[in-house]
Amino acid sequence: MLPRCYKDKKVVKLDEIAVVIIIYNPDEADINNVKRIAEVYKGAVVDNSTTKTFQSSLIGKMNYIHNGENLGIAESQNKGIRAVMKDMAVNFIVFFDQDSR
Repeated sequence: MLPRCYKDKKVVKLDEIAVVIIIYNPDEADINNVKRIAEVYKGAVVDNSTTKTFQSSLIGKMNYIHNGENLGIAESQNKGIRAVMKDMAVNFIVFFDQDSR
């Protein structure tokens, strides 16, 4: 069963939520965690690592954006927001970093 979210005692559907995950030189456990989150939620993974962590432009239900350098949390979150708002119709955006569980 997929997780359910509530707002003002009303159920928020998962397709109304996008997740933006910021990563920087993640270890194997962090990569696996990102993959698990991407299986359930749509959104964007923004990579601040100098080398690509993933080779595909899509991870599960999430777009993969490689910055090629560490742009910092705020700029990376903004890139994730722009990607989500451009590609998806959502009402909520949730931010995670690579070790969010």
